[in-house]
Amino acid sequence: MRLTKWYADCVTPDGALFIGYVAHLTLGPLRLDYTASIEADSPGAPVRQHQSLRRGRIEADAAGVRLFSPGLDVSGSWTGGVGTEPRRVLGTEGAEVTWQALRLAAHAEVTTPTCGYSGTGYAEVVRLTLPPWRLPLTDLNWGRFVADDASSAHTWTRMDGATVTEVTAPDGHATLDLGETRPIRVDSVPATVLGPFSGVLSRLLPATLRHLHEAKYLSRGQLVLDGTPHDGWVVHEEVRFG
Repeated sequence: MRLTKWYADCVTPDGALFIGYVAHLTLGPLRLDYTASIEADSPGAPVRQHQSLRRGRIEADAAGVRLFSPGLDVSGSWTGGVGTEPRRVLGTEGAEVTWQALRLAAHAEVTTPTCGYSGTGYAEVVRLTLPPWRLPLTDLNWGRFVADDASSAHTWTRMDGATVTEVTAPDGHATLDLGETRPIRVDSVPATVLGPFSGVLSRLLPATLRHLHEAKYLSRGQLVLDGTPHDGWVVHEEVRFG
């Protein structure tokens, strides 16, 4: 089994939000492609979600990150900022989960059928050869901060309370405080991720995945880096297994 999941987001100065996902799953002879988007084109607007089983792609190189989703009619670019080398965050013999930040603090431009977004952004990729239903987890917390001027960034992943990745750019001693928070998505993962396909496809999932619950938020935050405060937006989530 091999699953590759790309994530890319953009938050505008006034708090409009775009999140895009592109995933490719290979399981023996089976190949499944999936793209999805989450949008809130103003702070008080309802959150819209769209899914497609048509193949999308994310390209990443020295020039930046580019997202293409023909099924959703979405395209975007993330330029500037820095990335990280891949990191092994979980694994057993012969199977593992790796994480890589593609852009920690980027300038993002995204076009969807109903809106255009321009702001700060973040992009990452997670690769799994360990099946998701075999992950030895009860909870996962993830988040990323990008300063309003894209001068600094911070991302973290905690599994079962233990920090497995934490990156600050530029390097230094950092603390992050969250301010005003609004929920983006709070529901079971199959219902929100699969959308209109959930009724059929969720029955094919192992019980561990059927009972995943996710709470995703957008918050104002302040990162204090080596004594200097930086204000920005924080996208963060909590996932409960079982």
